[in-house]
Amino acid sequence: MKPLIVVVTILVFLSASATLNLSVQKKATLKDLTIDWRYTSNVDSEYIPNIDSVMIAMLYNYNSQSHSFKIHKKQTGEQDGLTIDFSRGKFTGDGEIRASYLVSAIGLIAAPITMLSASDGKSLLLFWYFAADRIKIQARLTPDLVGNNGQSVSNFIQTGATFTNKAARMDRMCSGISDYVNNILLHLDGDNRK
Repeated sequence: MKPLIVVVTILVFLSASATLNLSVQKKATLKDLTIDWRYTSNVDSEYIPNIDSVMIAMLYNYNSQSHSFKIHKKQTGEQDGLTIDFSRGKFTGDGEIRASYLVSAIGLIAAPITMLSASDGKSLLLFWYFAADRIKIQARLTPDLVGNNGQSVSNFIQTGATFTNKAARMDRMCSGISDYVNNILLHLDGDNRK
């Protein structure tokens, strides 16, 4: 049981510690940064209006505070600044949640009882499946801000879906997205002040 706890702890730590390696070149000074966000076709439609709302709210919130540069949504014809691509976004449906209840019940209750009784208490088999919501975020700065090679960072935002209602799940996902993008902006703000 201890190795399982260690593995789960390590996985949670690694998923929570996103490295923010985006940084502005010393010769570039930001005054106003355009932000554009896009969705690939494999992002579930439930995410799109929610992420749009989160991103707009984040723009207003960021600009209402004291920072070394302002941000705004990229308009047609404007130069790129920070681009955020959302992909592989899965919002778990009711059928998959029911399946996770069934598989977990079999794997955590029925299978161990059967294995213990069939092997006279010498074998134990456990398995489970807990559904999760997730989305991949890739953020990149325009090459004129970071040099010819460009820079990008990516991360998955993921939360458990099995024991939570839809509204709370979407709130947690949106909160994770907002925190991730805000951390990128704060990192860029710190680099811009140097």
